[in-house]
Amino acid sequence: MSEHTKHYDMEAASIRSQVEQELSDFALVALLGLKPYRDGNMWCFLWGENLAEGVAGFGATVRAAAADFQRACHMPITEKDASHG
Repeated sequence: MSEHTKHYDMEAASIRSQVEQELSDFALVALLGLKPYRDGNMWCFLWGENLAEGVAGFGATVRAAAADFQRACHMPITEKDASHG
């Protein structure tokens, strides 16, 4: 295999990895049918009635907000959070 071919193979693998990460970032918000909205200078995804009762993700980009939302969905409810309900 030539060095030229190795370079293209490595670049293709990098692009595949980026695409897989992007699909992962958006999979949950797409499954839930959520749409991003602007909140000040940030993008937000919200699942629930409001920030106190729901799950939200924020980010400077829509992708960052989707990734933050996914992380938030895996966070346990703390005692402080539970007192809101």
